[in-house]
Amino acid sequence: MDYISLLNSKSIEKYWREIGYQPNSLEAAWIVYSNRKLNFSEKCKFWEEIINTMPDMEIPERVNCNHYDSLHKFLLGFINISRRFIDWFYYYPGSMYTLTIADDDYYQFDAVFSSMDTLKGFIKSEECEDVDSFIVNKIEVDDYDRNTASIKLNKDLRSVCQADWDYGSFPCNEDEYDILTAFEGMWFDFPVPFKRGDVIYNPYYKCGYDASEINGRTELFVVQNVGLECVSKKVKKWFFEGKNGDSTDMIFSGYTQWRDGTVYRESFCNYMDFELYNGEFEGTQRIIKALSNYEKGLINDELLMHAYHQILSEERAKNDIPVFFTHEGLELAGINIGKNDGT
Repeated sequence: MDYISLLNSKSIEKYWREIGYQPNSLEAAWIVYSNRKLNFSEKCKFWEEIINTMPDMEIPERVNCNHYDSLHKFLLGFINISRRFIDWFYYYPGSMYTLTIADDDYYQFDAVFSSMDTLKGFIKSEECEDVDSFIVNKIEVDDYDRNTASIKLNKDLRSVCQADWDYGSFPCNEDEYDILTAFEGMWFDFPVPFKRGDVIYNPYYKCGYDASEINGRTELFVVQNVGLECVSKKVKKWFFEGKNGDSTDMIFSGYTQWRDGTVYRESFCNYMDFELYNGEFEGTQRIIKALSNYEKGLINDELLMHAYHQILSEERAKNDIPVFFTHEGLELAGINIGKNDGT
């Protein structure tokens, strides 16, 4: 099986093919787990194929992942416990369901459903025709000590990412729960094509604070360092000894923007979902272009500072244009619309 084709990032897939990189059994299993298009049943088929056709190997201990002697046995356990969770979530008696609309605001729909069938019927109705994803919350009636479990579904009512599962009050022992969450504790030093100065974006950021679209624009990031380059020598030693790390450590550091266009620097998680950006830079995103070229050594810091101030001033001037007035009236008031609004 060509597991490289299951990577979420087409930029990384292209790079792996160029350098001839092939994932081992454990890496292939993680790629299947992280895939954002396959549903759970489809993933199980790939895991079973790994068990039947790829070498067994141990799973190293991490902060949030126990050591397992056999990947094959681990996958069998993960599949069986996950199937039990789905059966419990969908069919366990004495439960009710609520719905959270997973749009830019993540708001909970004010209704309670007696079964998954009635909830699915509502999702298929015209009222939800413009919604792409939903979070279904399972509530056990009259049991106030239980935590809510949830599964995220796409518009086709498929659950495609176990990272979006919240096991809540699912009845399982500690060892079983460790198996369910082990993939999130794994970490790999995967090769990626991203280098200093590259502009990248994550097409899967659809909701919440890190929304991929800010005022109709894709959120862009300028890369400074990738992976272990972001951490200290001491932390690197921990990683290579296999004693620490989890999926959030597949990171890069760099720059992005607040909604007003100002820039901040931070580390960002899971570079395996990111793509190289080759589009246009508009509005305050022109600052991202300037930062990219600065990190590549194509412009100096003095020109970067001038560009940063100039672009922010231009874009703020556009937003300061008074509304509810005609162009003719604004021109009579001495406001040059053609200069300030980019037309």
